[in-house]
Amino acid sequence: MDNFDETIRSALFEACRSKGVEVRALSIDVGFGVLNVRGTLPTEEQRRRLWSILETVDRRVGDIDCKVSVVPAVPEIATMPVPPQRKAPAGEIC
Repeated sequence: MDNFDETIRSALFEACRSKGVEVRALSIDVGFGVLNVRGTLPTEEQRRRLWSILETVDRRVGDIDCKVSVVPAVPEIATMPVPPQRKAPAGEIC
């Protein structure tokens, strides 16, 4: 990665942080005129913010291709305790 690539990568990281996009689960690589962004984001809103940032990068740096594969993370399903089932008296159906 040369200085130009590192500058783009650092600027993208900083733009994401300033716009509230969590970069912990993203892989951002720049090389040979290609910006690759892969990973997941916790919300669809953050995904939209990332696209907005990438559109800005694309306008400012016309000679770089952006390749993006970022999806919203699947929300965790809360495990709810199951209430105990009432046992029916003999001969009765619940």
